[in-house]
Amino acid sequence: MQALSLFDDHRILSDKDNLFLTFDPNAHIIFLEGEEIIIQSRISRLVGALFKNQSQHLEGYNAIKPVALKIINDINSYIKVDERHQPDNLKIIKEFELLKLIATDMSEELLEVAGKARALGYIYINEFQRSLTLCEGASVDQSFYSHQALLLKRSRELFKKSYEKGDNYAGLILAYAYGKKCIKEDPDYKESARLYEVAAAEDFPEAMNNLGRLYKRGHIGRIEIKGQESVPNYAKAAEWYEKAAAKGLPKAMNNLGILYEQGHIGRIKIKEQKSVSNYAKAANWYRKAGEAGYSIAMYNLGLLYNKGRIGRIEIKGQESVPDYAEAARLYEVAAAEDFPEAMNNLGCLYKKGHIGLIEREGQDPVPDYAEAARLFRAAAAKGIPEAMNNLGCLYKKGHIGLIEIEGQDPVPNYAEAAKLFRAAAAKGIPEAMNSLGILYEQGHIGRIKIKEQKSVSNYAEAATLFRAAAAKGLPEAMDNLGILYEQGHIGCIEREGQDPVPNYAEAAEWYEKAAAKGLPEAMNNLGILYEQGHIGRIKIKEQKSVSNYAEAASWYRKAIKRGDFRDSYALLNLERLSRAGCI
Repeated sequence: MQALSLFDDHRILSDKDNLFLTFDPNAHIIFLEGEEIIIQSRISRLVGALFKNQSQHLEGYNAIKPVALKIINDINSYIKVDERHQPDNLKIIKEFELLKLIATDMSEELLEVAGKARALGYIYINEFQRSLTLCEGASVDQSFYSHQALLLKRSRELFKKSYEKGDNYAGLILAYAYGKKCIKEDPDYKESARLYEVAAAEDFPEAMNNLGRLYKRGHIGRIEIKGQESVPNYAKAAEWYEKAAAKGLPKAMNNLGILYEQGHIGRIKIKEQKSVSNYAKAANWYRKAGEAGYSIAMYNLGLLYNKGRIGRIEIKGQESVPDYAEAARLYEVAAAEDFPEAMNNLGCLYKKGHIGLIEREGQDPVPDYAEAARLFRAAAAKGIPEAMNNLGCLYKKGHIGLIEIEGQDPVPNYAEAAKLFRAAAAKGIPEAMNSLGILYEQGHIGRIKIKEQKSVSNYAEAATLFRAAAAKGLPEAMDNLGILYEQGHIGCIEREGQDPVPNYAEAAEWYEKAAAKGLPEAMNNLGILYEQGHIGRIKIKEQKSVSNYAEAASWYRKAIKRGDFRDSYALLNLERLSRAGCI
């Protein structure tokens, strides 16, 4: 059974597609050029009371109306006469329930008071953005999607109305709204690009950056290649990012770094037929963005160091190693800016012992699991599912939270581990599904009582979780599912008058899927099936067949060649075949 593994978030991050708006569940805040207004959270209580008791509709309406009007006036008054301020500085936060009230009962009056369609449009597009977050990884009914579509449609109408009256900045956000989609509203990338081009001509760097993004994602201007699928025009994307970067927009600098890191532009030729990404160029752009205060870029630069793409440390007589200390420093900078992905990766560095080892007299140093746990908790509290999974691993392995049992050794807190794995699995993390499946398979949770004093592992639930993770492409889960079949815990084949036997063919199928993804453990397991004659037997006489040792040896060799196989099982298996004269 595969061991649980920590999940470093190795995704390169761009601007996360929420260019103008962010959500804070605790307050309603408007930021602009350093100024701040806190709108009292009693709005939420008023709205809540209104919706809980419809008989108090009139009273609730009268109570909320002046507060809502003040919000719109505040929004409008803090929009500068000079329309060319950076959208990054404008963050409008509203509660979902208040939006519903405004949308149904008060929108026209509020629009009239606001004086500009754009002010109300902000509320709609913000609520649309928040709705995307709310339904991420969750099960929601069709009425929610209908409301989501209404938000997007209404925001487009309002920004268009303001744009047609000469509000160029509204045109920029209208372009953004046209580039969004939901279940009932498709994006209009062509119209989005047209509006961005108009705004870019007006010298809006955000428009230049967003045009680059449309090209990078292949929404516009794809390049046709004869006999192949068309590809995004990365050169055109880079051209627009460079224009925005020249205007000082840090997110465009970060996006340029991504193009270089992913090898879409500026590849370095190292052999006649081979080239590699220009990581140095990527690092240069990340640094520029980071120096401009863009924490995502500091995180991305930290990833380059963490993965050993740049700044490797030479060690005499040994292979060079990544500069984990520099990666940690950069993660710390991003984490200090409240960037949760950086907290998660910093936690992984502590857990793996790359930084912060704790010295012990007369013993080997050990990782600082407590600090790793602190960072994972901080990231998990901000909704990072990978951190939930990583914290669960610490509990499962007994690195933190051991449970004391009188007269016995302390045991890991499997219940707490399971709770965290479930939370991460609900967010779609396959590693968490796999980890939770292992807890069921090993009988640490959910045991099934079969007799008064006896219980067994819930293999069916383990299989369900492994299948879910396998469907998301996780090879470890495929391998684990194969083990359940091989050991006869699920899917046994019934035989008339005889005991059922494991479904070795099904086991082999799952091992092959995992092996195709490069998992050496699965290659080794396939070799064992061939060696033991459970699959692929060679017929030598009419009534006799033997194991296919050659095929077994082939799979053992493949596992050994992977180089990162954490134990020597495949090597031992191959040596055994050789000593027995089977190969």
